[in-house]
Amino acid sequence: MKASFLWQFLLIFSLASWGCSTKEPQKKNLVHAEYDEALANQLGADQYGMKNYIVCFLKPGKLKIISQDTHNKIKSENKEFIRQLVKNGHLVMLGHFTENKSFRMQLVLNVSTVKDAQELVSELPKVKEGLLIPEFTPWYGPAALAELKSIHNKISKTTF
Repeated sequence: MKASFLWQFLLIFSLASWGCSTKEPQKKNLVHAEYDEALANQLGADQYGMKNYIVCFLKPGKLKIISQDTHNKIKSENKEFIRQLVKNGHLVMLGHFTENKSFRMQLVLNVSTVKDAQELVSELPKVKEGLLIPEFTPWYGPAALAELKSIHNKISKTTF
């Protein structure tokens, strides 16, 4: 009798679980309520809202002694070149280091390869003149950096 009961239990259990899968249910990716697919595509964002950039760190160069007039001319040309990089969408972020004397500036470039970044930065007047030495590295960051300019323009009184 006990053996018959055990066989019946196993038979019922087997039939009940026959169509059931032992795989874990797939987790669904949650989509943000504010997600804007058109904007994500325009900015080149991946599914996480991120994209690849090239970061350029500019270190002090070997050229140290130049006249004040030459320095002012190069500085003016450098600013104009940077404005063009921003206008063309190649430069999404720039900043100066305030305390680290090993680095002077950081540029986040909206280009695909280190080679593309090298070609752009090699034309920077301060690099051409030997005042700055560039170092490059790929970086994975927020695609929204491309929108930083529009926000910055709303909060800065003057341009550099």
